[in-house]
Amino acid sequence: KHVGVDCVKCHEQGRFKPLELACVSCHTDPHRGDQGESCTTCHSTSSWKSLVGREHTERFPLVGMHAATPCA
Repeated sequence: KHVGVDCVKCHEQGRFKPLELACVSCHTDPHRGDQGESCTTCHSTSSWKSLVGREHTERFPLVGMHAATPCA
C-alpha cells in the first residue's frame, strides 16, 4: 500500500532520510502494544484489513451475535 502514497506524506519535504521500519513509527497502534510490536504477525502490508497468520478465534471466540456479524 505504501507504493501509492506520496513520499512527502511521511518524509519531510526535501529531506528523504531513512525512516524507522516499525509500523508504529508512522501509524497509531490501535492495540496499544497488547499484540506485540510486529504488525505483520496478523496483518499484510498490502491490506491491513485482512488478517493473516492466525485465527481470530484464538483470542476472541466468535460466539452469540459475533458469530453472525460481518467483521467489517
